[in-house]
Amino acid sequence: MAPSKKVSSSLYPKGLKGHSKSTLASTSAIDQPSFAETHPIISSFSPDGTLYAFVILSVDKHRLRVYNTTSGRAVGEHIVESGRVSALTWSTVPQLPLESNSPSRKRKKTTAESIPEKKGKQKYEEAVVLGLSEGSVLFFSPTQSKVVCVLVHPTSTSAILSVAVGHTNKSLIWTSSIDSCIRLWNVQKNSILKSWRPDDRIPCSALAVRPGDDSQGDLLIAHHHIRLLTDVSTSGESIFSKPRPLGVFTGHASSVKALIWDESATRFFSTAEGDRFIYIWDVENTSHKPVASISLDSTVRSIVITPSSSSSPATLIALSTSGKLSFVPIPQSLLALSSSGESAQKVHALIPRSSFSSVSKIRPLDPPVIDFVSIPGNPRTLRLARLLKGTQPVFDTLVGNSLTSR
Repeated sequence: MAPSKKVSSSLYPKGLKGHSKSTLASTSAIDQPSFAETHPIISSFSPDGTLYAFVILSVDKHRLRVYNTTSGRAVGEHIVESGRVSALTWSTVPQLPLESNSPSRKRKKTTAESIPEKKGKQKYEEAVVLGLSEGSVLFFSPTQSKVVCVLVHPTSTSAILSVAVGHTNKSLIWTSSIDSCIRLWNVQKNSILKSWRPDDRIPCSALAVRPGDDSQGDLLIAHHHIRLLTDVSTSGESIFSKPRPLGVFTGHASSVKALIWDESATRFFSTAEGDRFIYIWDVENTSHKPVASISLDSTVRSIVITPSSSSSPATLIALSTSGKLSFVPIPQSLLALSSSGESAQKVHALIPRSSFSSVSKIRPLDPPVIDFVSIPGNPRTLRLARLLKGTQPVFDTLVGNSLTSR
């Protein structure tokens, strides 16, 4: 595939614009940008970018398929028999021994209680976490191509809107539901450790666990406004006790759909439904207003934060619904900028240093990028996902100044 414009030593520098010139099979058969704009896409790359989970509607039921992004082939599939998929993320679960093929052994129903407690050097495997419309949470193992864990509880019967996994303890997950309840689950014991409702009783559309020790339990919850809560852990408290609020952050006019912390654990980024603005917040900002904003060409689809290094600052990479990737360096001094002089009266605007257009002007029917991930340890490499005919993911790799199809 032909390279994009020449790059310098910085990550995706100014002027980087390009598109795939290779022929992707059947790309002219459908106006893919129209599909991507009008259909909600439930998908996610695994943290290392090697797998891609994609949910589609099949015969009135949701079907999960997991693809190997190197070969492009499906490596696992699951049809959701009860309910629809309403939230998706990735986690890990302890590896279970493969079931015996002997007909004399009866297959046991898989639940969270069948996952053993960690003993010694327990091995873990990646799992897709699916929040369902009927209130349960499934853990699907691509390795075994089956559901290895199901979280169920008689109090959790409404649609899961968001799922957040603990950073240091993967057996802890938080869910928010349409009944406005937020629940903290113990995956291994299939139990609810804490359950509460915000004072306004509005369902939370996004959750994000603050990086660090999960026992501190700092958690972002959001709908139109964002709250930072602490003491979300259960030690010494009732299961129904409410966490202590640390701050309320306002700025979005529609429901928040994504919350991401950066490596400092003092700043976070938010996007909202139908909004082309990304807001940057600092928990040390006493005004609880955004310290900066980023404007895209169209509605934000997804964002990723790459860590800083000795030679470059952290970079926000944003994908819009038009299929355009924007690369925005994030200064470390945003809080100082937002609290000095005239800047205190307005939100500081950050401008993308470079961009990448995934749709060619001469080939407008090429499918745009619908999702992406930054490869850990190599922030100059992105794995991209496109969608053919509305159902078939294909993958590209963006490495500095070149784009290759898979």
